[in-house]
Amino acid sequence: MPSANRLIPHWAEPAHPSVVKLHDDLIAIYQRIRQDYQAQIDQAFDRVSRQIGFVVTTTLPVTFEIGEKATLRDLRMSTENLKGTLFEREVFPILEPLRKGSLSVAAVTYNLYLIWFQALQLRLRRDWIEPAHFTVGSDVLAQTQLANAELPVAQRTLLTDPFVREPAHWFDPGIAFAAGDLVVVSAIDAVYPELRLADRIDVSRHGAGQAGILGSTE
Repeated sequence: MPSANRLIPHWAEPAHPSVVKLHDDLIAIYQRIRQDYQAQIDQAFDRVSRQIGFVVTTTLPVTFEIGEKATLRDLRMSTENLKGTLFEREVFPILEPLRKGSLSVAAVTYNLYLIWFQALQLRLRRDWIEPAHFTVGSDVLAQTQLANAELPVAQRTLLTDPFVREPAHWFDPGIAFAAGDLVVVSAIDAVYPELRLADRIDVSRHGAGQAGILGSTE
């Protein structure tokens, strides 16, 4: 199966210093988030889903604007439809300490995705249909429902359709993969290797008729 390293040639060959620096800085941001804030972010996603009554999203596209002192100057949603929503009110306060603490990254603007790690890990879990020789249909859905029924109630509330991919445009071979998103995916894979995100994107796009995650490097 392809590894996350298949992503790298598309944005790092030849290795442009600014892109490599962006990748390293994104890893630093995600490491800080995972170490200090991920558990609280997961809880905030869960609170929002419970208030709404269902899972709307397991990822939030956000913009981090880092000031000259390597502190968070501005945090905002990257898409208009999420601005002013429960997600903003529940998740953003968790990251407020970053306005005072140093992130040790360049003073630029970063576009990334905050993730609901617990739910995304469950959503992306498809190891039970590998090797992929099944036709997805009622039998597979029945197996999924049976497996989910054995989970604790607290985990069942996190479950959504296992065949939905999110962010959807990463898994859609009809949508060109932005260079910036390639760097983000590689950074997420470095900090959250359990998700095997690059592998899953590659398999999804390849299985739908696209050779490789963004074409062959050969």
